[in-house]
This record gives sequence, structure tokens and C-alpha cells, in this order.
Amino acid sequence: MSDDLFDLNDAATQRDFEVAPHDLYWLRVGVQTGAVADDHLLAAKNGYTWHLKLKCTVCEGEYAGAVAFDYITLKYGTVSGLDVPLTAQQEENYKTAVRMGRSKLHALLESAFKIAPDDHSEEANAKRKVKDNDFLNLNGLVIFARVDIRRGSNGYKDSNTIDYIITPGMPEWPIKPTQGKEVASRAEDLDDTIPF
Repeated sequence: MSDDLFDLNDAATQRDFEVAPHDLYWLRVGVQTGAVADDHLLAAKNGYTWHLKLKCTVCEGEYAGAVAFDYITLKYGTVSGLDVPLTAQQEENYKTAVRMGRSKLHALLESAFKIAPDDHSEEANAKRKVKDNDFLNLNGLVIFARVDIRRGSNGYKDSNTIDYIITPGMPEWPIKPTQGKEVASRAEDLDDTIPF
């Protein structure tokens, strides 16, 4: 093993990430994967659901670089071989979480590709599909979303989370239709890498 690995003189100074206030932001999407994954979906701690873990970065403004996390539930079923049967209420709760997760992923794609919800053209419908059925293809997309603050507990600091995703046609959608394209191109210039 090289001694250079432990020579940290040129390492960047540790950064204390600032929590962005509750507001609307352009965010660059990053999909996080882990050791236990099924099609890049991570097993939830509950042992029954699978979710997509997103780490999204604010693209511009005073809070550029701030990070917002989100977990989008997209599947349910036994994750860890648990033999404990689900109650009817638990099963309904998991089905509801999956429906809500699919709606959020739908909104993410409409926001990123600036698709109006009433646009059901062949091109719009194609963009509402995850390319090649690979969630890593969401990496780098730029979306417009309301970010909230999740209060820290048990020794953890406050963090940002995505409250909801704004799509064209919603009152909060930016007035200038070119704004999203300008931000998207600036976001592509950011050379931050997303650690996996």
C-alpha cells in the first residue's frame, strides 16, 4: 500500500454543510446506491419496502451546494427474508407508500424534462419512463422543488429534505420557461462528484 494514501496535506478542508431554509430551489439529482441493492433500490429498515435514495444539490444562489435528501418508496415485499406476515393495514400502508413514491418519481421526470402534466404526446410519455430501466440515469437531472428542513434528533444535525417537486403548470413553476434550461446547463458545469 502506498504511503501517499495517508499523506493528507493536499486534502480539502472539511466543510460543514449549511442547511438551506424552507424554499424553492433548482436541484441536481444524484442517486445513491449501497451494498444491499436491487436495481439500485435500497432495502428499508422496516424489512418490507425498497426505496430510491436521492442526494440532490442546490444548483445556484446563496445556498448553492446545500444538499437535500429524499427516499422514494417504489416497491414492497419481504426484503430480508422475514417470515412475519403483514397485517392487512400494514400491507395497505406499504401499497400507499409505493403509490406516493411512483407519483413523486413521475413529478421528478416532469420537472426535469419540463413536461406539462396534461401533455400526453408520444415524446412526453417516453420521457416519463426511467431510461433503460436504470435509476442511475436520473443522475444529473435538474428539477425544481420545495425543500424543507428535517429537524435533527439523537445527536444528528438538522438536514434538508425534498418536500415536494414542482412541475410545469403549478403556480410555483418559474415564470420564465428558459430559466430551467439555463440552470440545467450551469448545473452540468458543476464538477462535484457524487460519492457512492
